[in-house]
Amino acid sequence: MQLFGCASQLSILALHAVGKYVSGLLVQLVATSLHPDVRHIRMHYVLDACSKLREVISGVPSSLANELTIRLLEFVDLTYKDLKESKLYSGLDEVVEMVVGAILHPSTTRLENCRENPAAHFEYSFVYLYPIIFKILIQLNSLKVLKLGRLGAEMKWFVFNIGENLEEFSCMGCSDNVLRALSKSCNKLKCLNIKYPYITSDAVQSILKFRKLELLNIEHSQITEDDVTKILEGLALTDLNDKGNITKSSHILRNFGCSGLTSTHIRLLVEHFPNLTCLSLSNCRASNLDTLECLKYLTNLSLASIPLFKAKDLLQRIGKQLVSLSIDKVCGTDLHYIYDNCPSLQYFRLIFDDSPMGLGIPGGLSVLEYLKRLRLHDIRSLSFLEISVNDPKLLYYIVFRNINLRKLYVLNNNNLNVEILLKHNVHKHLEEYYRQETGLRYTRAKVFEHYVYLKTFNFRNGKEDVSRYTCPLNHIIK
Repeated sequence: MQLFGCASQLSILALHAVGKYVSGLLVQLVATSLHPDVRHIRMHYVLDACSKLREVISGVPSSLANELTIRLLEFVDLTYKDLKESKLYSGLDEVVEMVVGAILHPSTTRLENCRENPAAHFEYSFVYLYPIIFKILIQLNSLKVLKLGRLGAEMKWFVFNIGENLEEFSCMGCSDNVLRALSKSCNKLKCLNIKYPYITSDAVQSILKFRKLELLNIEHSQITEDDVTKILEGLALTDLNDKGNITKSSHILRNFGCSGLTSTHIRLLVEHFPNLTCLSLSNCRASNLDTLECLKYLTNLSLASIPLFKAKDLLQRIGKQLVSLSIDKVCGTDLHYIYDNCPSLQYFRLIFDDSPMGLGIPGGLSVLEYLKRLRLHDIRSLSFLEISVNDPKLLYYIVFRNINLRKLYVLNNNNLNVEILLKHNVHKHLEEYYRQETGLRYTRAKVFEHYVYLKTFNFRNGKEDVSRYTCPLNHIIK
């Protein structure tokens, strides 16, 4: 008898059971604390219950701490949402804060509400819990990774304290105030991903206080052209003394993302950041990107809202060394050119609107006529495809041309039918399949039976509901 992932399946079931218990306990404690005549007695009961819960959670092995903490927070958030929307309970926040404090495992090193992978669109995102979590983050002395989902505008004034051991921080909606607080305490920070609009020029000095950055992403922020120059020049001038070895902060940086780069910025990157392996560029204002070919370690390239002609020569010169390429609404996308010049890709992200200009289709040709002329070879190394294409003919054409896929994420919500995938019997080694789906028309058992290596099957139904299926035991045990 062979066992494939049985332990992980049992772990998922156990975490689900604990989550249901904590949700039920929260409802019970909220109801218990309602009676004003004996409130002090009731709240003593709540405190005692949370103390016992904290003791139980602390006894869970530290190897499960990260997954346990995030799953319990998800359960509590959903229950909190239901209780809050019912408008029946006063003093709700006080009880929820005590329960959240009790379920944070003291050995938690990673708190990830927005995972840094292409499937983040499908992950659960907290609805109400952020303010409460921010208040008690200081309890997590071992926390090294904090990745938050998209925060609303009302959260940009919220400042939280966090321990000095933090090494990675990612937040879609981070504010200058939060960044200023981090810069005072987190001198070990290596990764700073603060995309999106609330970061302004006031954040420049805070960013430059992080002297050990290996990743910096400031895409889609309000940081100006001059601010970017200050950041790049500031990192280039910062010396680090590591056990007697003098090096530049710019030589440590491996991953950089920014919007609106000019030719001056491109020159600074090439001159001062020779060890870059990942670049994420959007709305680039440089006339071309040819100079980037001097970055001999560059293996991951992301282009968004940039005409392809600016990057064509670059792809021709460094395409063979790329293992990851993201094309997001790139005008004049030429699939044949990309496939010919990037034969070693392992990950390919393709997002565009299918307009003739977006696809680079010669004038007068329909998508069907274009596909008849298009001759894409299979990129044998490509194992991970993330795609959002509205035209079903083009979608199927690209998906079926890549037969060695192990991960397939489909982001548009109305086209790729799993039944057709099963019928063509193409992706025999598929392990992960994610998609946005408006209605499930097939059985998960049939999918798992066909894809014998499939571990995760995830679909999004509607706007908020996320369902994840893991291979059932009868398909794991052979």
